[in-house]
Amino acid sequence: MGFHLFLFFKSVLHLNSIQSVGFKNLSEINLALKPGVHFIIGDNGMGKTNFLDAIYYSAMAKSYFGLNDKDIIQHGKDFFRIQLEYQQQQQTHQLEIKYKSALTKEFSRDHIPYSKLSDHIGNIPLVMITPDDIFYFLQDHEERRKFLNQTLVQTDPIYLDHLQQYTKVLKQRNALLKFASSSTTVDLTLLDLYDEQLVRSGNYIYQCRQNLLQQIAPWLSQMSLFISGKQQDSSIEFESDAAINLQHCFEKNRSKDLITQRSNTGIHRDKLNIKMNGLSLNEFGSQGQIKTFLIALKLAQVQYLSNIKQTKALFLLDDLFSKLDQQRIHSLLSLLVEQGIEQCFITDTDPERAKKAAQNVKLNSYFYTMNHGICTTL
Repeated sequence: MGFHLFLFFKSVLHLNSIQSVGFKNLSEINLALKPGVHFIIGDNGMGKTNFLDAIYYSAMAKSYFGLNDKDIIQHGKDFFRIQLEYQQQQQTHQLEIKYKSALTKEFSRDHIPYSKLSDHIGNIPLVMITPDDIFYFLQDHEERRKFLNQTLVQTDPIYLDHLQQYTKVLKQRNALLKFASSSTTVDLTLLDLYDEQLVRSGNYIYQCRQNLLQQIAPWLSQMSLFISGKQQDSSIEFESDAAINLQHCFEKNRSKDLITQRSNTGIHRDKLNIKMNGLSLNEFGSQGQIKTFLIALKLAQVQYLSNIKQTKALFLLDDLFSKLDQQRIHSLLSLLVEQGIEQCFITDTDPERAKKAAQNVKLNSYFYTMNHGICTTL
């Protein structure tokens, strides 16, 4: 196939081990891990997805599914703990995450606590894909913005700072707009201040999102064509108020904002219009074409993170094989090999399907069973 845009990487990244206590429905997990593809087999509800989420949490300091930390604690316990050992740049690191009810969580690397959680995000670059992503990404622009944020916070700590600042100020601005509706006066000076802060952070966020989409565009196209047998060329059109003039948009919409009591303009309303062969995927795409787009997008995300971080990102695939036909499964696995994935975790309910998939992967494969939160090596 030959993706000539792929680069050689300065370092490898893989997990050596994972231990967890009290994380969702997982029993005490204690696994030694190696580079390669790890298949976790089990029925639905046994803990396979939670196992992947534990890895995701270790990298991103939050659940992939947006759960509050207190809701992650296993029933009957008042804490959870995750310990990882991982290899990066020929060095071994120890990561420990501790969370106890009503207390702040603590992340430490090599026994030294992080002063800010944001200092950790991006140290273990990874991409995760679940069956629900296929539906939500198609239906919700917020989910598409989430994809942008999940990617960029791993590569740019300044982006994360601006995103947090923008979110904070947006809440304050909306609260002021609601207060103004029940008051005879409006603090326009404070509203101006909020607008100024939103414009400053919003412009930075927009530029980062624009650059990201420009860089992944050729990978998205190439991978989509490969998965579909050259039948589907996928692309994204980006719409943002910041592409015009964000300050002008806030000024123009101020009267409307005061009436509706919310902010009707800004990068929190950015839109990603997904296309196949120039047509709207929402309007004209089949289920198979939608799946092709999302798989290609996630693989492009892996490539982007790997190139920026100069180390291969981890790839987590949750129960995806049950949603794909054999041709797409084969194409996906071929792309994993082509990309030189260092370590990948795949969950499935069908052991025979997983074994057949492993035969198509020119990487070491390992198998585990997950039963009522207990993970054992096959």
